[in-house]
Amino acid sequence: MHVPFPHIFKRYDIRGIAGEELNPALVEALGRAVGTHLLRRGGRDAVVGRDGRLTCKEYMDLFIRGALSTGLDVVD
Repeated sequence: MHVPFPHIFKRYDIRGIAGEELNPALVEALGRAVGTHLLRRGGRDAVVGRDGRLTCKEYMDLFIRGALSTGLDVVD
């Protein structure tokens, strides 16, 4: 997947403008990438959290869907 805004990736997090730099397809792909990464390193479970921004619930659900698609167990 082409990432049009590579600057959103920081050393310890991902920061971008919702609806502009972050979109549903990218967020779900990130969930798949994290799920794949964790499983390849022997992980089976992940905990996902969010803050109170208006887009957080939607984006968290997309991220979780991507992670679950890899076989990872996810806790909200």
